[in-house]
Amino acid sequence: MPTAERCRLGLKGLLAKLYEVAVTPLRPRLSGNNIGVWRSGVEQVNGFAEQFIGWGLEDRDLQVRLERLGVRARSIPLQTTPVHLWHPPAPSFTRNNEGTANLDYFRDVAARPTVCVDGLFKPVESPSIVRLRGAPRAPSAGRRSP
Repeated sequence: MPTAERCRLGLKGLLAKLYEVAVTPLRPRLSGNNIGVWRSGVEQVNGFAEQFIGWGLEDRDLQVRLERLGVRARSIPLQTTPVHLWHPPAPSFTRNNEGTANLDYFRDVAARPTVCVDGLFKPVESPSIVRLRGAPRAPSAGRRSP
């Protein structure tokens, strides 16, 4: 790892410790490339909101919704080192998300509930019934299972 990158990550780690001691809301910013969150917290907010298009702000949205429930995100860059393989920027990438639908959605707090509608659990036939993505559907009435 280049020295400049090592220094940048070290500074980020020290700031994360400072934010933790100072209990600064929404700091450090959650970075989706390397996070650790209790499963119960993620399930309470229904995971990542799938209303976001392409790249940007889905990790910050998750952090805001978790903190609304009192679940504080913790950054641990001094204890871990993510490895990011280079790839071209996503077509939806813009610096600071300026001019994107993601930024409009993120700023519209009223449209962004604490528990997202379309995340880990999906609405099925009725808004009151949800199913974990990938879980098998219950057999229909009148059909026999083998």
